[in-house]
Amino acid sequence: MNNALLAFYLMFLLGCFIASIFIIYHITRYSINKKSSTTMLILFISVFLILFLINLSAFGALDLDESLKFMPSLNINPSSF
Repeated sequence: MNNALLAFYLMFLLGCFIASIFIIYHITRYSINKKSSTTMLILFISVFLILFLINLSAFGALDLDESLKFMPSLNINPSSF
């Protein structure tokens, strides 16, 4: 179960990186003023990195074994169907 949650979290992180690349591309490509483009890039990248590191540290601090004990194990017997 922990591997499944880790895989979903890694897919979430990949989606965040793809979205940030998309936003950075559009800030640089379609900006009217280059000075404001530079300012917005610095602001966006710094806020993104801060939020990303907070998210990563919060997920790393989770004790997945302890927090998932309330879920019953799903032992499905194929012969019961």
